[in-house]
Parts: sequence; C-alpha cells; structure tokens
Amino acid sequence: MPKEELTRVEFEFWRRQSAFVARQVVPNYSAADMVAEGMASLVTSMRSYNPTGRMSLGGYVIQRMRWAMLDAARAWRPGTRADDARGVFYISVDLDESRGASTPPAVDTDRIDLARAIATLPPRRRAYVEAYLQLGDVSAAAAAVGMTPNCAFQHHWQAVRMLREILNGPGER
Repeated sequence: MPKEELTRVEFEFWRRQSAFVARQVVPNYSAADMVAEGMASLVTSMRSYNPTGRMSLGGYVIQRMRWAMLDAARAWRPGTRADDARGVFYISVDLDESRGASTPPAVDTDRIDLARAIATLPPRRRAYVEAYLQLGDVSAAAAAVGMTPNCAFQHHWQAVRMLREILNGPGER
C-alpha cells in the first residue's frame, strides 16, 4: 500500500504531470481546474492502486487523471448526454424555490417552428425524423423508412444536432 503523504518534491512532480495531461486531454478547458481535477484523482488512485496488478503506479495514476479530467469536461460542457436524453428541445428553467417542489423542464414553444426546421433537413434524414415523430421509436422509424437500426441511430443523432443548430442558431446547444 502506498504511503498516505507526499513530499513536496513528489507533490510538485504529480502537479506537473497533471498539467501535462490537462494540456493533452482537455486543452480548451481551464488548466487550473483540470489540474485540480487531476490532483483530486491522485488521492483516490493512490488509495485504490493494487501493487500486485499488471500496471505500474505511474501509469495507473496518469490514466485515472485522464478519466477524471474527461469526466469533468463532460460535466461542464453545454448540451450533455443527459440533456439529449430529455429531448431535442430541452431548456433549463428556473425552479420556484418558494413552493419547495421543482417544476419539470419546459419547452419554449414560442421559439419552435418544428415544421420549418424539419423541412430544411436532407431528404433521407427528414423522412426518418418524420417517421420517428409519428412512431416514437428509433427501431420502428428505421423499419418504416427502410434503414438499419444502426443507421437510424446515426441519423437520429445527426438530426438532433442539426435541428438544434437550426432552432437555436449556430454554435448554441
């Protein structure tokens, strides 16, 4: 089991390693925040390291730093997978804290012209989206337009991205 405390030299070494990993893995995010994430993962990786395993301590710590930084970047970016799961037009709303209960996310219907947005999609993608909106299932929509489910999932993902750009403007998610 590794020791619990690091010397000043060891700490500085791991801080430099964390900064290097941050520049490699997530260069568009704040370096200080990513170094902090890497150093936080250092603590957990030192505790969970198994010296009888096949990986060296250095390799294990660096890999855990990468994972921690990627997880933090995914959590901080707009338009996360959790938002995708809520639907194409999910927007966050302020919660009414005076009532104590949170209201579910709302859709701003004043800004949506879905028919116009769908009409601008490429023909095959438009056919898939229209079938999906009628049937509500990716596999059923894929069968309706004659494509494989794997192809349908790709069309679905691309259509969601394109519709967001059309409705929100480029660069917004």
